[in-house]
Amino acid sequence: MNKDKKLVFGILALLVGIVAVSISYAAFTQNLNINGTANVNATNWSVHFANLSNGVRNGTAVEVTAPTIKTGRTDIGDYEVEFYS
Repeated sequence: MNKDKKLVFGILALLVGIVAVSISYAAFTQNLNINGTANVNATNWSVHFANLSNGVRNGTAVEVTAPTIKTGRTDIGDYEVEFYS
């Protein structure tokens, strides 16, 4: 009885392996041909910061200097925070 189960399991494993190899072979032997042209137009980004909201601090962090929006509105800087733990 135990020998029959091993035989059935072996045959099923062999069939699953054959199916997996067949699918893999079919997937790797396909040809993908792409013909045509594409045009990509240039684009411009204009990202600016308009305002800052108050941050939420957790634990023992202390805000020494509040952040500011620098010239050109594209950079946030001039801030300092101290962490105690």
